[in-house]
Amino acid sequence: PQQHPSSSSLIVDENMVPSTWTESDKEQIVLAARSVAFALSMDADRAEMRMRNQDVRLALENNLHQIKNPLQAMRTYSKVLQRHIALEEDGLDGGDGFGRVG
Repeated sequence: PQQHPSSSSLIVDENMVPSTWTESDKEQIVLAARSVAFALSMDADRAEMRMRNQDVRLALENNLHQIKNPLQAMRTYSKVLQRHIALEEDGLDGGDGFGRVG
C-alpha cells in the first residue's frame, strides 16, 4: 500500500492563493487539499487490495480444484469397490473380477 500523506508532506505554494484571502481561508484550503490527497491515496490502496484479493481468490480456487478432483476420483473408486465387494459376498462375482448380475 502507498504511504498516506502526512500533514507536513503536502506543500502549498502560497503565491497561488489570492492575497485577499484570510489566514483562516488559506488554512482551510490546505486542509481540503490534504483531505483530497489522503482520499485519493486511500482509493489507490483499496484498488490495489481488490486486485490482490482477486489474485488470492483465483489461487485458492485453483488449489481447491487440484484437491477436489483426486478426492472425487477416490470417492467414485470406493463406490465401485464397495459394489464389487458386495457382489463377491453375495456370490454374484463371475471370478473374472467383474460382478455379474442376473
